[in-house]
Amino acid sequence: MKSEKSVRTLADGVGQKKVRRGFTLVEVMVAVAVLGLVAAGSLRLSALSLRGLSDVRQGREDLALSRSYWIAADSGALENRGREKDASWEVETFDFPGQRGLPPAYRVKKVVLLPAELSGGRIPGKRNSIVLYVPELKLVKGRKE
Repeated sequence: MKSEKSVRTLADGVGQKKVRRGFTLVEVMVAVAVLGLVAAGSLRLSALSLRGLSDVRQGREDLALSRSYWIAADSGALENRGREKDASWEVETFDFPGQRGLPPAYRVKKVVLLPAELSGGRIPGKRNSIVLYVPELKLVKGRKE
């Protein structure tokens, strides 16, 4: 008789697992937490990318500014001191003390540029100076030009 009773309980559904029809609250909470972590990481990555892009853009602008002042200093068109819309500058003569092997009277112009504060990329109050060394006489294959 014991065997008949146990067969009936199994046939009636007692002891069988219920069929699941959806996600539990814990599963949904874990999925939301994982999605939140992914979203936070992607926001941080995009912020770092924007900052890097701003730094690269500022570097390219500084390079273009440096090239224009290099050309002006090399041609002699740059005054000793001045200010324009995009920068201020100061020109000094720079000798190489203690350097051996340089021709006599070999000097360079030291041009110090202070770019104007721009709204993007630069930290307010932080002045990044650019120093250019422009030769006063050019040497080409051992002779002066």
